[in-house]
Amino acid sequence: MTRVKYMTGFLLSLILTLVAYVSVTDRLASGFQLIVLLSVLAVVQAAVQLIFFLHVDGGSGESRDRRVALYVMLGMILILIVGSIWIMRNMNYNMIQLSPDAKNKVMLDQYDKGGF
Repeated sequence: MTRVKYMTGFLLSLILTLVAYVSVTDRLASGFQLIVLLSVLAVVQAAVQLIFFLHVDGGSGESRDRRVALYVMLGMILILIVGSIWIMRNMNYNMIQLSPDAKNKVMLDQYDKGGF
């Protein structure tokens, strides 16, 4: 029974990874739609990993501490992802306002100061 569970988890993980890869390489979506698609696939992938490989399935035998640790981990991952997207969008917005020559000057100035 355990072998079947591991194989099911492996196949689901493989399929989810391939769907994410193909959606990016074949440009099945773009912009915000791609971010949402990849986010959903990542959450499903995390659930598959937790259930099939780490055996965190929410059964009655699970202790309260394990569930709290799981929720804290999910909160940290959410903060990391949302914060990263927010920072990248903010940087993109600030750089779009500059002309290409001004962007190059800013980047060269930062490089000369050791910012990179």
